[in-house]
Amino acid sequence: MEENLEQNKSRLSSEYDEAFFQMLQSFQNNLKGASDQCSENTYSFLYPSFGDQFFNERKILIYGQCLNGKWKPTFNLKETINRNIIDQGWEFSNTVNPGEASPLDWVNKYWLDYSMYRSFFWNVAYKLTNKIMGIGDYKNSEGWSKYMGWSNLMKIGNVVGKNPNPIEYDAQIKSAIKLFKMELDEIRPEIVILLAGTRYGSDFIHQFGLEPNVKKDKFVIATAKVNESKLILTTRPKVGSNEKCVEEIIETINQF
Repeated sequence: MEENLEQNKSRLSSEYDEAFFQMLQSFQNNLKGASDQCSENTYSFLYPSFGDQFFNERKILIYGQCLNGKWKPTFNLKETINRNIIDQGWEFSNTVNPGEASPLDWVNKYWLDYSMYRSFFWNVAYKLTNKIMGIGDYKNSEGWSKYMGWSNLMKIGNVVGKNPNPIEYDAQIKSAIKLFKMELDEIRPEIVILLAGTRYGSDFIHQFGLEPNVKKDKFVIATAKVNESKLILTTRPKVGSNEKCVEEIIETINQF
């Protein structure tokens, strides 16, 4: 990795980092006592990742459900972790690697090699960000990666790429909600998109006293104003028109 991180921008508070570390420890402890079925698993986690221009605009932060496959660093239930693992997570998520224009430019770089073009999430994310930033050729421009912030609702995922099972979900949900609130308080983006569906999103929006409140749209499920952020929860289909989803989100943003 190249040493070109902008620590004061991409690094969240020491309180956030401590809460993140406590979540990892709690996750380990909860799973150790819950079931043998997770004992041999390897896990990774996502420290929020930001385009190098994100904090100049604080325009759009998009949440997914959970990591879908390998990320770094990794840990298992048997090893003792220390606070350096949070440093490693922040660095991995926010480093610009050779041949990349920003920490999120890896999506553009591996669009074909990793079949990113099949991802409903990343298709919506890049097109929506380009549109919000006023980039005319929103379908083809790679400029979005400079301006978007990316996080996940469920922070910890199995490196084999499966969504959290019920045991893994229960082992992190309280901490994940706490980190979600801290992220909104510290980052304060103008637009927050939860591209996660009700299976994952409901527990998070419920913390703001919010329930699904949009019935007429196919993709948009709920909206709210949190601090000064426009928060929108959408469905997360495996297949569907990402163009229609982007269109609905833009319409909803304009209605706030």
